Amino acid sequence: MRARLVLGAVLVLSACLSLGTARAEKVVAWGDNDFGQCDVPAPNSGFVAVDAGGWHSLGLKGDGSIVAWGWNDSGQCDVPAPNSGFVAVSAGDYHSLGLKEDGSIVAWGSNFYGQCNVPEPNSGFVAVAAGEFHSLGLKSDGSVVAWGYNSWGQCNVPSPNSGFVAVAAGGHHNLGLKGDGSIVGWGRNDAGQCSVPAPNSDFAAVAAGWHSLGLKSDGVIVAWGGNYYGQCDVPQPDNGFVAVAAGGVHSLGLKRDGSIIAWGDNSCGQCNVPNPNSGFVGVVAGEGHSLGLSGPGVSTVGLYSWSAGNSYLRNANSAGPADLSFRFGPAPSSWLPIAGDWDGDGHSTIGLYSQPTSTFYLRNSNTPGPAELTFRFGPAGSAWLPIVGDWNGDGVESVGLYDPANGTFYLRNSNNAGPANLAFRFGPTSSTWKPIAGDWNADGTDTIGLYAPSTGTFYLRNSNCAGPADLTFRFGPAGSTWKPIAGDWNGDETDTIGLFSPSAGTFYLRNFSSAGSANYTFRYGPKPSTWLPLAGDWDGM
Repeated sequence: MRARLVLGAVLVLSACLSLGTARAEKVVAWGDNDFGQCDVPAPNSGFVAVDAGGWHSLGLKGDGSIVAWGWNDSGQCDVPAPNSGFVAVSAGDYHSLGLKEDGSIVAWGSNFYGQCNVPEPNSGFVAVAAGEFHSLGLKSDGSVVAWGYNSWGQCNVPSPNSGFVAVAAGGHHNLGLKGDGSIVGWGRNDAGQCSVPAPNSDFAAVAAGWHSLGLKSDGVIVAWGGNYYGQCDVPQPDNGFVAVAAGGVHSLGLKRDGSIIAWGDNSCGQCNVPNPNSGFVGVVAGEGHSLGLSGPGVSTVGLYSWSAGNSYLRNANSAGPADLSFRFGPAPSSWLPIAGDWDGDGHSTIGLYSQPTSTFYLRNSNTPGPAELTFRFGPAGSAWLPIVGDWNGDGVESVGLYDPANGTFYLRNSNNAGPANLAFRFGPTSSTWKPIAGDWNADGTDTIGLYAPSTGTFYLRNSNCAGPADLTFRFGPAGSTWKPIAGDWNGDETDTIGLFSPSAGTFYLRNFSSAGSANYTFRYGPKPSTWLPLAGDWDGM
């Protein structure tokens, strides 16, 4: 309802045209959660756009489907079938709008004021905006169509109705951004929310709540209208902004460095941006909650001490103390550590595998406590080695096993007992090669690989089936005891390899799956040690 992620005509049109190549993101939510509007459904991945309504939220996935959560008293979260082909979303107080790739608008939820009755012809739209009880659609010819509640004239688009490149719908007023950088406001104006301050020029984006925000092309935010909670008092320095969002009576600004600045009413914590406040690529605001669209996560390292049963996780690939340190599992033990996103919430958490009983113990938070998931997979008493990956691209990571004796991988698509969903040979039999897994080609699915310590060679495959390696290269010394790991070290959505030297307590991480030097080299943990390396997105950012 309150904010539109539009930065002028170029971004409006590109959002409609390039959805299939959009980078997968996750949603961070904070503030009022009385109706679950901050409880992002799993898997929290693959989002390319979000919007926040009165007390519900919408997320657009890269496959063109919409996920809705929060208050649903009027069916505003019941996305009509077929839930596919969407390129934009907008959330009002009690209704929702979705823009299809064919230029038509789908509306659902409360229709008490006709806000879901899209006027004919329902075609040629390039953007949508939902207010409290009214709706807006921007046509490809630059005209605006408005429908629904009109007691304040919010559906009477001023003449000339042309030249618009972006729209924002507030409570009972609207803002339209013209191609010349000027803003037109109409509807309720009792607090001056339609009275654009001079000079009315050089604007690049607009947002409307019960107040109004305009983003200038130089990164400065201009705010006007009701200011009872300081929602128009932009914090200094007022520069470097790339997006704006207007909530009920709070405001958000996205900085060029990926951080979010929040001001105005904070009675529900809607201005308390969660840490780490970095890596955001989009922001929207609802009545009393806020959503940030986070860029692809970055994998960082960790260590597991089998003698103490402790995990030591770090949120940066550099020397320094552990950011998270906790006990999980017995000590001492021969159990092997693993890490993955078991519940699809965007955070990697730890797990353990017991070879004597062939049992996995997985935990959904990086804190002490019992396993949330405990199950048998594979034969007991074997020397099979555990691996983890998102084998089917559903955003949830699950376990697998590698049998060195016959060179066979056994992968399961769910974290419970049962047979392998995928079983295939890769690599030599009776070897000392070590298994790894990652998304080597950024297609959203993890696949397997092997590391040969004797030659310091990696063999990576882009599909989970028998066949030759797609990538073969040397990295690190031959004949060493270094341990292989894999992760997305730079946030480019491609997993690459790394090594850990137990004797030196040093990690060597490379941003490319090819021969070459390490991009990150740093000490972490004791030396020499028998601790085992881990990698994951521990902070979900």
